[in-house]
Amino acid sequence: DESSIEKCLAVRRGEADSIAGNSKIAGPDRLAFGYISPDGVAQIANLAGLSLAKRAGEEVEVQSFVARVLPEILRNAVREATWTATASERGVEDRLTFAAPPELGIVFSETIVPSGTRSDAAPFVPREFASVTRYDLRDPQIAWRSLLLTAQKTTDAVSGDIIAAFSGSLLEPYAVDDAEAFLASVGNEIFTVRFDVDGERVVAIATVKNAETLRRSLAKEINFAGQPELVGNAELWRSTEDDVAAAFVRNVVIVGDRESVLKALAVGEQQKSDHPMASLFTESNAVSATLGNEAGSALRIADVLSERKTETPIAANFFTEMRFNQNGIERRTVSDFGLIGTLIEQFSTED
Repeated sequence: DESSIEKCLAVRRGEADSIAGNSKIAGPDRLAFGYISPDGVAQIANLAGLSLAKRAGEEVEVQSFVARVLPEILRNAVREATWTATASERGVEDRLTFAAPPELGIVFSETIVPSGTRSDAAPFVPREFASVTRYDLRDPQIAWRSLLLTAQKTTDAVSGDIIAAFSGSLLEPYAVDDAEAFLASVGNEIFTVRFDVDGERVVAIATVKNAETLRRSLAKEINFAGQPELVGNAELWRSTEDDVAAAFVRNVVIVGDRESVLKALAVGEQQKSDHPMASLFTESNAVSATLGNEAGSALRIADVLSERKTETPIAANFFTEMRFNQNGIERRTVSDFGLIGTLIEQFSTED
């Protein structure tokens, strides 16, 4: 619009600062860059709230709560955001930085810290998956409480109480009823594996610190009072409906939907991953690292740019790291097409 054009011309005349002077985003090696001001964060927060509310279920009250509270949390937790895209030997590297208020940055840097240790859980991660995330936390329970308290402090008291009341159920897809108790009873390194796009076949894998507390944190449908089923060297307990299960093998727990638990048990210690981006995964020192693929995205991008020459699915690999520090949150992703490809994909006519 006219006022925006005038602002651009003012920069050209030297009457206002250019974004080219911002070292965080401007540079000769950048494929693309972006910046979101505090006002922009507020606008995007409202859109994010509406988008997530639609996926939060069919309950009108739940949708209304998410649409109201999430934007408030984002506005109070994020001051500005920057994005840069560069070319690397492994693909397109996107870096997103979310600047947090100083008081939150200090909390993040002290509580959400990687341990730098590796556990016996990794060998149970199957070679084939939609995505796998490794969480490496010096103290998983404290990190969880830090995020929870941050969410509570960035909204009103009533909404904060509701968040606290429902926080324990956030790990229900992994057959965990009490998230905090679960995180207090496992080791520093936790893996979550998703085998399908919809996230219905998932499993969590971790080492055990306190077996008794761990059992109490899991779904009540799993009856630990009965005798376990022996699967190799593992003890397996199934739910009454036989849809979820928990397995203990040596010092490792595997819990989630039954089929996924059995798949992880079958892997055992007999394999090493040959995924094309596995070295990035094992070398990462981030508190959160995700490795996966997006089947179909390459074909949708091709549809937008030209004509599809094949119907054969082409897996697009990606690797994402999350870090928390005094400045806020940093998210780094290496992928075949990058965020630019994701934006192009939105123009695809494929449902």
